[in-house]
Amino acid sequence: MDKNLDNKPVFIDRECYTFNKDLKSKFNDKRCEHCKFYLTMNCKYINDFIDEMEDMEIE
Repeated sequence: MDKNLDNKPVFIDRECYTFNKDLKSKFNDKRCEHCKFYLTMNCKYINDFIDEMEDMEIE
């Protein structure tokens, strides 16, 4: 998994990215939050997102 300088996961340009066509085209920036599988059971990185959210709650 890619990480940024803070050693946090980078949720951009993953190989599984599929744009969510319910969004405006300007959001097609390869960010996971704009993927049609984001936070669904079809997302193979869902555990990474959940872990990141839990870390944010602690801070």
